[in-house]
Amino acid sequence: MLGHLRGHGLRMVLGLLGLLALFGLAVMLLWNAVLPGLVEVGQLDYPRAVGLLALCRLLFGGLGPGFRGRGPREHFHNLNPEQREALRQHLNERFPGQGARGRRPGWEDPRSSQAKPGEAGENSSPEGA
Repeated sequence: MLGHLRGHGLRMVLGLLGLLALFGLAVMLLWNAVLPGLVEVGQLDYPRAVGLLALCRLLFGGLGPGFRGRGPREHFHNLNPEQREALRQHLNERFPGQGARGRRPGWEDPRSSQAKPGEAGENSSPEGA
């Protein structure tokens, strides 16, 4: 079984290197076909095209899905109510006066201020009726 995994890993590495080679070739061909006619730049050779591809990946794409982690919105929605409140308090202490989503301090979510069924509040039946 270990030999099968090694073969699979080798195929994956070779496949990734092949994709890198194809993308590098595409960057080089597109650069040389488009940019010298538009602006005063020289031709791009293959090693520089691969380097440019790697630089753009680092600057604009990060290091890949394993290094990015979850986004803040997904993380927030996966918290239970106690964890959400603790995070809100921490953020209010860390960034005083910011409020939720850039709103003024004192803003409250209208969903949290609505009375729940069976609770006393504005939506309950009138007492005198």
